[in-house]
This record gives sequence, structure tokens and C-alpha cells, in this order.
Amino acid sequence: MDNARFGAFVARLRKEKGLTQRQLAELVGVSDKAVSKWERGLSLPDISLLEPLAGTLGVTVAELLHGERLDAPLPPRQVEALVTGAVQLGQAQRPVDAARRLRWLRIWAGTLGIAAVEVVAAGWLTGQNPLALLSETAGGTAPLVLGLAGFAGLLFCLLEDQLPAYYDEYAVPGYMRGAFHMRLPGVRFTNRNWLPVRRAGFGVSVGVLAGYLPAVLVLQAAFPTLPLMFWPALSLTVQLTGPDGEVLLDETTDTDAVWQLDAPNAVQLTVIGKGHSGAVKAQYAGL
Repeated sequence: MDNARFGAFVARLRKEKGLTQRQLAELVGVSDKAVSKWERGLSLPDISLLEPLAGTLGVTVAELLHGERLDAPLPPRQVEALVTGAVQLGQAQRPVDAARRLRWLRIWAGTLGIAAVEVVAAGWLTGQNPLALLSETAGGTAPLVLGLAGFAGLLFCLLEDQLPAYYDEYAVPGYMRGAFHMRLPGVRFTNRNWLPVRRAGFGVSVGVLAGYLPAVLVLQAAFPTLPLMFWPALSLTVQLTGPDGEVLLDETTDTDAVWQLDAPNAVQLTVIGKGHSGAVKAQYAGL
């Protein structure tokens, strides 16, 4: 089939009927952008749309596929060849999408391997257990960041290649599939920008997966105080006060500490939690 010839024929028939692209789209049950792509020869309608499209335009399916009106019916063999060609052309686009998905999965798996090697290498260079080092990096947030990056990269690999038509027709606020929702402020997802969005999301995900740990370790080595400024941190201060206001215990340490509180005369317990966003203080009297 000749896409350009098919598109020009559809455009001519639509104009003969006095229809706009949007009106034709509504009659066939697709978006006006889909009709525009057909008429420009950029794509062909799905095989299931050929009959309603031909009926709306007042031609037979054979004439529609042939790209012109026919004075006499085509031989059955030629009609079969046209339909088979349309089906094969529609299916020929699928291996391209499958090839892209397979390529992205290979990149994702390779990047995951690189991240694992980086963790092991960092542990070997510092003489620490790799998992312990990872759990202490960036205030303990490194495992969470890498895990989210790995999951997001896999998700962008597996997302569908084409959005349903209603994304093009209506202002759908974000992408929704089952329990998964994705929203970008100010961005309306359509089939025009869906692939660039997926490509950007995948690129950022694998970039973080491969480069986050080395970058953080270098920054922490170059600027030892940086974790105190940028990474989440929490310390606890425990104070025990006696009946006369005397301080029986005043300890500040991290959240993993275990205290042996041996102060039978204490009447008040004060716990102060400090983080970068501020401090929280709680007092318990009448102990």
C-alpha cells in the first residue's frame, strides 16, 4: 500500500462529504490527530477501522485501500492482497516498538550491573562492607534513591508505546494505568509527547542509577561536612530532670542509640528530635 496515496484519497473524500478532520474522527471513533496522520501518509488506520471509515466516506474497503474509485469490482485475489498488505503493514510497526523495548531493557540491566559493581568497588576501596557502606551513604538515603531509580527505569521500559485515543481528545490530567499514576505539573500527556516523556524518564532513571553513588561518595570525601548540610539527618537529645531541677541525664546521639536510664529520682523526661527542617520537643512529667 502507498501511504501517501491512501492519505490523499481519504482527504479528498472527506472534503467531498463536507467534513472536517474532527467530524470524521468523531464518526469513526478516533482522534482528529489520527485522521491528520492518515491524510499526511504518516500512518494507516487499524484494520478494524477500515470498514467504518470506508462506509463513512462512501466507498468500499477495496477502493479505500486502492486509493481511488473503481469502475468495476476488483478480483477477489487482488482484494485479498490489499487487505493482507494493510494487515502486514500494521503489524510491521510492532517489531520496531518491541526492538526499542528490548534495547531499553538491555540498557537498564547493564546499568543495574554497573551500579552493583560500583557498590562492591566502593566497599573494596574503603575497606568496608559494601552493604554497610551503602546504608551509611547520603545519610542513609542512597538505597532508597537507587531503588527508586531502578524501579522507575524498568517501569519506563515496560509502559505502553501508544496511549488510548482519549488522551489526544481530552485534557487528561496525567497518566493512569491501574494503581500506577504519573503526573508532571503543566504537562498534558498525548501521543505526540508520550515517547519523548518516556525517553526522558528512562534516561534520568538510568543516569541516577549509574552516577548517583560515585557522585555522592566523591562529594562526601571532598566535603566532609556536606552530609550535615544536604542529607537527611536526625539526632535525639534525652534529658532527665530531678525534683529540684537538677539534670540527671543529658545525652545527644543518633537514633540508633540505646540508653540505660538508671535515674529513680527523675520526675521529668525531655526528648528533643532535631533534623534539618527543625526540632521537635516533648516533655513527660510525673515519672
